[in-house]
Amino acid sequence: MKHNYRDILIQNLAIIIGGVITGLGVRLIMLQKGADEFTANSIFWVINFVVILLYLAFVSFGISLIELYKRLKNKKIADKSFNQSDTIKQEDNPNSIQIVNATENLEIPVKNNADTAVIRKIQQEKKIHQDQEKLQFALNYTKQKFALYISDKDLDFLCDAVASYSRKESSSDTILVETKNLSTTDLYHFGWNIWNHFRPIKQERVAEFLKATFQKLNILDVGTIKSHLKDSDTKDTIIKLEENLTDYK
Repeated sequence: MKHNYRDILIQNLAIIIGGVITGLGVRLIMLQKGADEFTANSIFWVINFVVILLYLAFVSFGISLIELYKRLKNKKIADKSFNQSDTIKQEDNPNSIQIVNATENLEIPVKNNADTAVIRKIQQEKKIHQDQEKLQFALNYTKQKFALYISDKDLDFLCDAVASYSRKESSSDTILVETKNLSTTDLYHFGWNIWNHFRPIKQERVAEFLKATFQKLNILDVGTIKSHLKDSDTKDTIIKLEENLTDYK
């Protein structure tokens, strides 16, 4: 609320003028009754002082009443808003019920099996998508590394074998892939990269996968293959050890 300072000034002047007039009137009466000049003047100033004190007291009392009214009004509005907020929360939460007894209201959430099923389905779909994306990285890597060194038929078989390995399954085919210009170390590196990409599958499993897939490794035992999976790179190897296959998009 804006204050009109002109009105306040007029109001204060009116009080002062009223006090002065009252004091002058009393002073005149006292002089007529024979009081001396000093006594009459003292009474004049006392009356003015009392009038000003009464006015200030009245203003302070009025301000106090206004502040009290505002506090009560704000409290009432706050209580009303709080009750409305509680009502809205109860309406927005259909999965809760209220049990009322003689002392208090208790809100007990009801487990919603439908919501749990939806969440489970979303998480399952998310995992399926992540597994498919992970497999696609491995297939892209396999095609890029072997495209120049095996036939198209063998490349398709090798990709199917990688997919079966990612699902911890054995390949149903018994084809042994023939490789050109790739050493056993190249194949070891390929096996380690695939194992590292799909870990925590045991290394014995990838050793079995290599033995059952490549002709050059089929004559070796699983233990030998496992022990050479991470042989150091040399300048002669074509397939290098790689920590991450996610760049093969």
